[in-house]
Amino acid sequence: MLAGSGGSQILLRAACASLLTYPPKPPPAGYRLVPDLAAGQPRISNGARTYTFTIRRGRRFGVTGKFVTPRDVAQTFNRALDPRFKSPKGELTGLAGTLSDIKGADAVLADRARRAKGVVVRGRKVILRLASFDHPYFLQAAATLCILPAGLPVDPEGARAPLRTAGPYTITAYSPGRSITLRRNRFYSGPFPARVERIVARLTDEGSIVDRVRRGEFDWGAPRPFKLADRARQRESQYGINKRRFFVTPGTFLRLLVLNASRPLFHNNADLRRAVNNAVDRQGLLKARGYRAGNLTDQYLPPSFPGFRPAHIYRLGRPNLTEARRLAKGHTKSRKVVFYGPALALGEATAQILTRNLAAIGLDVEVKLWPPEDLFDRMATPGEPYDIGYIGWSSQPDPALLTFLFHGRGIGREGYGNRSYFNSPRFNRALERAARLTGRARYRAYGALDVELAHDAAPAVAYAYDNMMTIVGPRVPRRCVVLTPGFDILAACLKR
Repeated sequence: MLAGSGGSQILLRAACASLLTYPPKPPPAGYRLVPDLAAGQPRISNGARTYTFTIRRGRRFGVTGKFVTPRDVAQTFNRALDPRFKSPKGELTGLAGTLSDIKGADAVLADRARRAKGVVVRGRKVILRLASFDHPYFLQAAATLCILPAGLPVDPEGARAPLRTAGPYTITAYSPGRSITLRRNRFYSGPFPARVERIVARLTDEGSIVDRVRRGEFDWGAPRPFKLADRARQRESQYGINKRRFFVTPGTFLRLLVLNASRPLFHNNADLRRAVNNAVDRQGLLKARGYRAGNLTDQYLPPSFPGFRPAHIYRLGRPNLTEARRLAKGHTKSRKVVFYGPALALGEATAQILTRNLAAIGLDVEVKLWPPEDLFDRMATPGEPYDIGYIGWSSQPDPALLTFLFHGRGIGREGYGNRSYFNSPRFNRALERAARLTGRARYRAYGALDVELAHDAAPAVAYAYDNMMTIVGPRVPRRCVVLTPGFDILAACLKR
């Protein structure tokens, strides 16, 4: 039995088959895209504007047992673009927005066509042709799209149960607002077979989930992280950490202070940006976030990502003021720094730490705190007069995070996180080259770029990645708890 208000994507992962998938393994292996319905990684050509997938034979949909065909794959892409679903096409984070680079997608989104001319079936191959390559998560989004049968009716309310998917499970029942039931797909022949016969998700009051899991009424729950963090010490004293029921693992939510390279202080001033990175007390910033809030870092990619290269660029334990002062000498310009942070206790604590740290290298900090929703809107507005800004960024399990944070084309664009207003032709070109790669070469390229960005350009002060916390019921053995970083339902099993 599973309970949660935030578990819909977890359930879809169990039921869906995609061109590529993330295996149910601990990171970094669990963050490597591996073939699923595709026979291998796509062939990328034409300057990353053409992706060719070969569809493997023998995979079948649940319920009917019909074989998955290239036509099913192609129709799934067109279905995702169909305006009748009202998918958020204006946002890079929305599925239709992510796929809108496909040739002819604009005509489908505008209801002038039912099929995008850039989605082509040729024998066992599905070819995706892009009008432009403008979205670093395109491969991740396209490859992990849940493939559905070509004849499935278009319903703005979504497909109804039983849902014919080709993953290890099928969704056999859905009671809106109450429960979802998944059963093992008896036709499944893929690499990750279901380990339990049935999963029942109860859509219940979030406030009761943790206690009901603790009592054994549920085997696992998906409350928002703060619901577990509030009583982390208590759970730790009861169960220990990562032993049997309470698990803490590094997540992928980055905490950083961006250094606004469009402003006079930090513009063309990498030495001062590096000086700030040396001067900041990362340990103090993390401590202000609370008990077991996260893990210290001085790089932008999570250490759990494939390709990550630990470089130990800045001191994590305490500031390196000797190096900070050396780098800052002759580069402090006006000596004035405007800091934008959230009008919360955490924002005040961050401002106090930053003010003290930067005074040690001759910088005077002016603090401006805003309501959180106002803060992020302001920082997304080009020309906003801040030098250092407080942000957090939630990442897909893909190193294209670097492109979202630091490519110049992300300046002022919705869905991107370039609040450093960093725009380097050198790094723009390097990020574009990395985005055109697949497999291990892609991870190696991004891993090297992470080190170069943090060491050479220093467009932001990365200081922590949030922890994820999970509690499981007494029937779930330790060997079946795989965290990526949340609980991976495909690895779940129960004690006999």
